[in-house]
Amino acid sequence: MENGLPKSLFFLLNIYSYVDFLLFLWLFSNWGLFNRKKSTVIAIAGAFFIAWVVTNIIFTSFINKANLYFFILYSFALIFFSVSTFNRMVVHERSSIFRNPKFWICLGVIIFYSFFIVYSSTGVTFMYVPSKEFRRGLQAIMVYSNLLVNLLYAVAVIWIPRKKNFTSLF
Repeated sequence: MENGLPKSLFFLLNIYSYVDFLLFLWLFSNWGLFNRKKSTVIAIAGAFFIAWVVTNIIFTSFINKANLYFFILYSFALIFFSVSTFNRMVVHERSSIFRNPKFWICLGVIIFYSFFIVYSSTGVTFMYVPSKEFRRGLQAIMVYSNLLVNLLYAVAVIWIPRKKNFTSLF
């Protein structure tokens, strides 16, 4: 066991990675990123499911360690989705972008998952194995980036528009 973590934790972490991707895919789909085409969303979900299964079988056997390859892949996808959504907002929104909760959520996704790519890629050993002090420093950065992103999400919640009261004419 690396890190002394039980196999069940790695199994749950590997399951969580795909569920997390699906939830973000659903969010961006509801925001209209894929032009409300269910076939596109299903194709993306299917392609990432195949990638998830293949990387789990080849690299982790689902329970031996965290599937860092899939973490990196879906982090890039979420950053791409966020940048695309952000670009649509800049082009189509007429009001202040700073009052749009999508802006704050996309900014949070970009910040967190950019650091997450760096952190996960240090766990994938090609030729250079980083020191434990370096990994601890990255973990500290991840803690602070997580705090920052949660604050950005709180700002997004503040800017969610209130539900308008509906009154009938009769």
